[in-house]
Amino acid sequence: MKSLSILLIGLDAKFWNSDFTKFFDKLQPYAENGTRKYDDLNYSHENFYELVTFGLTWTSDKDFKLRVISEILHTHESIDNWKNLLITKALKSLTNEDFVASKYYQDIYQDLLWLCQNGNIPAHIYVILNLITLLDTQTVQQCLERLPESLIKSDCTLIQAIPHYIKQDSNLVSVIKRIVLKSPFLWRNGIEKKGMTIGYSFIDITGISNQIDFTATEMEVLWEKMKVSLYQIKEVCNNQREEESTFFINHFATLLDEMKSFIESNTFKAISPKEYDEIYNEIISLRVSVASNVCHSIYDLLIRDETSDAISMLVDIKPEIRFPKYQGEYILLANKLVLMKSQHLNSCMNHFSWIVDSYSEYIPQDIFKSLLEFILIAYEPYFNDKQNWNLPFAKKEDFESGLIKIYSVFKKWGGINVFWQSYKPRFINH
Repeated sequence: MKSLSILLIGLDAKFWNSDFTKFFDKLQPYAENGTRKYDDLNYSHENFYELVTFGLTWTSDKDFKLRVISEILHTHESIDNWKNLLITKALKSLTNEDFVASKYYQDIYQDLLWLCQNGNIPAHIYVILNLITLLDTQTVQQCLERLPESLIKSDCTLIQAIPHYIKQDSNLVSVIKRIVLKSPFLWRNGIEKKGMTIGYSFIDITGISNQIDFTATEMEVLWEKMKVSLYQIKEVCNNQREEESTFFINHFATLLDEMKSFIESNTFKAISPKEYDEIYNEIISLRVSVASNVCHSIYDLLIRDETSDAISMLVDIKPEIRFPKYQGEYILLANKLVLMKSQHLNSCMNHFSWIVDSYSEYIPQDIFKSLLEFILIAYEPYFNDKQNWNLPFAKKEDFESGLIKIYSVFKKWGGINVFWQSYKPRFINH
């Protein structure tokens, strides 16, 4: 079953919509009694989740998606993180107009109001925020302001999500600031006295600071706590023995990215320029040192279409070790472009064309020449006026620029494409 979702990527959903709906309904993945019938069918946990979430994301049957959302919402207090995940997958390609025009709309709306009035666990609030465009501003404010501080501070996702939806004069602003400054999730790196933990969460403090104004004193507190976490990471990295697994160290990369983003995005009046430069350089140095250890996770991110995160990791890799060490990742990136199957298609083109144009000498021609040709052929109809530009996750001017770069290298490698050979840019800088 694990390979089935990979095969479905290349098929138009109209060929498997009906079969997936039957499969989904048979397994009842959100049954009220809490049992999930994949055990009866001898499916493993991981494969079951992968196929269900993939199908729910990419099915083109909008009525089915809306029915799933409605049925989940109607389970009220039994909504959990799994059900919230199913809702987020079903939301892909759905618009507010789809909801309003649906026969399920009134039920969805009433059940959502029930959650606003009665939700008392993080998963309930996640659902509300994921469907927030169906609610008016006042309802959202009332819902969030009734939440107890104990609930908010217990969940990292709620701490960083709520600031995006509250007014600046809301009483919640001071609550969120108080929670953040004392939160164990602030700059959390997984380092503990008895060892290290994985799967930990840390606050997106950059995102919060873009929504809420912290005082100079509060920014200094955030800075000092960041330094503590940074030097803990440095100590672990410096003390790592070569024979030890680098698995734990790989988890520092994202936190270091957050530190870099935070100090670049904010002003620190109480911090001297000298100290600022020292800390900034320390973050960059550590980030580079762990970049080569994240290879094993990039492929998984691409498969899950967390492509922007994958690309941010690939950017930090030294050019000379990108190939062949990351060859599989770049083959998958090229396939996403050929199949036009990604919610981050624009990022795929921007990064892939940049790599091809800038570092062609490192790329194995015997493998990638044919991939470049497939990409050029796939997008030709969109530039010869035979196909309207109907790609929701792509900018035509970016693709034109990227395809011209790809053709240049394809030509250098001895490739021939009559259309792109004579093509003149029409959209760049327009």
